[in-house]
Amino acid sequence: MIRLFALAVLLLLPLASFAQLTADERKAIGDALYLRNLTTKDLEFVRRSKGSKPVLPSVAEAIDRPLESADALMKLHRLAGEFPSGTLAVALAQLQAPAFSEVKGAGITLPDSVPGALRGPVGELVNAIGAANAEIRAVVAPLSPEEKRMLIDTLPQMAAGKAGQLSFVRGAPSSREVVDSLLAKIDLKRLLAASGTLSAVVEAQIPALRAADPALITRPIQFQVGAVPVEIAGAGADLHTQAVSGLCIDLGGNDSYTGRYGGGALTASVLIDLGGDDDYQVGDLSVGAGLLGIGLAYDLGGHDRFHGKSLCFGAGMAGVGALVKMGGDDDYSSETMSQGFGMLGLGLLIDTQGNDRHRIAGMGEGMGTERGLGWLIDRDGGDTYVSTGAFAQGSGRGGIGLLTDLAGDDTYTGTSGCQAAGEAEGLGSLFDASGRDTYTCDHEGTGFADGGAAYFFDLAGDDIYAARGGACHGAAQSRGVTIFLDREGDDIYAAGAGRPALAYDESVALFLDGAGQDRYTNSPGGAVGGRKGEALGVFIDAGGQDNYADGLVDGSARVDSDGAVAYDVFAFPTGPVQKVPRPGTIPNPGDDAIDQLLLEGASDQLIGIGLPAFRRILDKHLSSANADRMDFLSRLGKAIGEPAKGAVAAKLRDPNECELGRLLQLVSMLSVQAAEDRVAELVKKPEFQRQAVEAAGVLRLSRVVSDIVPLTGSADRDLVLTAILALERIGDQSAIPAARSLLKNPDLPTRRSAMRLLAQFSASAVIAAEELLAEKSERDQRTGIELLGMTGTDDSLLRASKYLSGGSPGLRIQAMIAVQGRCPVSARPMLAELRNDPDPLVRAVAMRIDPGR
Repeated sequence: MIRLFALAVLLLLPLASFAQLTADERKAIGDALYLRNLTTKDLEFVRRSKGSKPVLPSVAEAIDRPLESADALMKLHRLAGEFPSGTLAVALAQLQAPAFSEVKGAGITLPDSVPGALRGPVGELVNAIGAANAEIRAVVAPLSPEEKRMLIDTLPQMAAGKAGQLSFVRGAPSSREVVDSLLAKIDLKRLLAASGTLSAVVEAQIPALRAADPALITRPIQFQVGAVPVEIAGAGADLHTQAVSGLCIDLGGNDSYTGRYGGGALTASVLIDLGGDDDYQVGDLSVGAGLLGIGLAYDLGGHDRFHGKSLCFGAGMAGVGALVKMGGDDDYSSETMSQGFGMLGLGLLIDTQGNDRHRIAGMGEGMGTERGLGWLIDRDGGDTYVSTGAFAQGSGRGGIGLLTDLAGDDTYTGTSGCQAAGEAEGLGSLFDASGRDTYTCDHEGTGFADGGAAYFFDLAGDDIYAARGGACHGAAQSRGVTIFLDREGDDIYAAGAGRPALAYDESVALFLDGAGQDRYTNSPGGAVGGRKGEALGVFIDAGGQDNYADGLVDGSARVDSDGAVAYDVFAFPTGPVQKVPRPGTIPNPGDDAIDQLLLEGASDQLIGIGLPAFRRILDKHLSSANADRMDFLSRLGKAIGEPAKGAVAAKLRDPNECELGRLLQLVSMLSVQAAEDRVAELVKKPEFQRQAVEAAGVLRLSRVVSDIVPLTGSADRDLVLTAILALERIGDQSAIPAARSLLKNPDLPTRRSAMRLLAQFSASAVIAAEELLAEKSERDQRTGIELLGMTGTDDSLLRASKYLSGGSPGLRIQAMIAVQGRCPVSARPMLAELRNDPDPLVRAVAMRIDPGR
């Protein structure tokens, strides 16, 4: 493990408890493998042939040693810092770059127009850029001017085909053999190390730049020191249009950028903007982009718009490009090869805070190819990531692609090769530390490996995973490895054809969902062997009460002979058990204290106080009580018991008019029998009739039935429903005529309540049902059959079963529903025959009907 992410491991030891598989997770994995007579070492069976092309060591380890790599990758993601030098150190270590070196001081002569407070930091920056330029020149010295041009024209087209024909590309692409021979002449690792050195100097000078008074610059200053063009602007709304820039410093203001800043081709370029709501409308190779060069861009505040073409906003192609954005709700939009894209180099985008929007046409948002590393880091905020093309959002295709999001409710939308996807001996990883997130892809995404490694981590939050097709949610093929971890939360997994933990062709797919009550639309776990007949798909749900459409139930395991294991560890929802104090165990603190506790929502303390709290709320707070407070009063009253009911009944005898409606609600909530007389009086009062009728139903006051029955003919639909529900509860046969009058009522709840009331009196129900069956309307006839089913006597079910044959399809369907689970024996042949009914709706219902025993 020392050689795997070595620098990351050293720097991240204090984070170990947060950034590795837990003991419980490792045990669940071990238990699942034990079911097939396997151990974790069996995850390391040979997948890479000796003839495989050279890959980055960390990629090789990710393919060969899954669990150790999962720990190392989580630690790597956790490192994602505000400024890039610390993150650059770890990122460059993945690319085997040598250690940074110090920049030697040099006598830099600046023009007199540079204010004194800026001369020190500007001099240091110009010197560091000059040193980086010297390193770049040394690196590319073995190449002729024509060969340099050939690489600049070919590399973008090699990466993206026609989409790589960027604005600066002049010639047709050269062959792979030619490009490889040219790259073999130069030491790209030396160039990578120079970027780390330059970034450390830039960050060391930023505090001095921030301390300078922007008013020192009244209008932009432009000058050149050696081969470094310099531009310094103050706090105004500046327009930056230069096509070539070595150093640009803007001290603030709402600025516009249309030129090439922080974009280095065969040179180094640095952009520092100290704040303001800025607008970047740039072309190819700009704002944190390096092509055989170094481009660093820092925007240190404001709500900004980053709109560009390709190779921008953190893109390195045989070079290094980094964009650091601090604070603000930002909008990123680009075409391709950007927002954390690396090819034969490093591309890094760090956004520290804000609710940001990322859009790309593919190949970015954390994408690496050709032994490069692309990394997008967002430290905080509810963010949106959208890619309309393939290979994005933590995608490695022959390289390493990382997307790290450390906080916020986020939305990820992609097509394929996205959201932790590793292909062609590449490594893709997505890490989301917290938040309620949504992941959507077309196919081959959200944890998918095809001859590479994919590591997906979502550590907290109730998440939604949706895929239109398959090969998703922890899938691997062609000797790939996928680790999918959702540590906690109530999650939903839905896919058109995919299954969690599906492995093909000598691959390993390991899916682990920890705590939470989850739902799965497809059967989990599957394996289809390849030439050597082995593949391993391991599905584990390690906690929570889960729902599976097929293939598994809570607390069960499935072990298939083809190499699939599916294991659900049954567990009730966990969490601290809160003990609510018994009423009366907390001394009465007085009315003022109770008022304050109510204001603070201290429900447990109020319950502990008990009856004094209940009485205080009744006396002083009832008239203003909203629905939540009424629910709490009900909870408090039920905890207290009979004394609380007595308090309600006493108050109801002499209430304030504005409190009467809520008191009647409490009568219903607490079933206050002592209030019967007062309720019977109030049933006759129109202004409180609905609440009183509801209370009469709860108390089953048969003496007021004659007062309630006329209300079923009211023009007030809500009052009609309240009345029939009360009559249903009371269950008095004198209400039968009222119920019959409502059997054709257009309101479903009213109609069904009337049916339930009639069903309590079987003889009357059968008569009413036969009358409905004599009607001409199919709807009325079906209501009659429904009523026979509700009645549920032997006679009524036999009458309903007669409609299993003949009549309309709707009558046959209604008859099946009526006799479900209790079909008379004599009618069962007719019920079975309906599975061959000529009507497709009848057949569909018949397929699922249970005749009963």
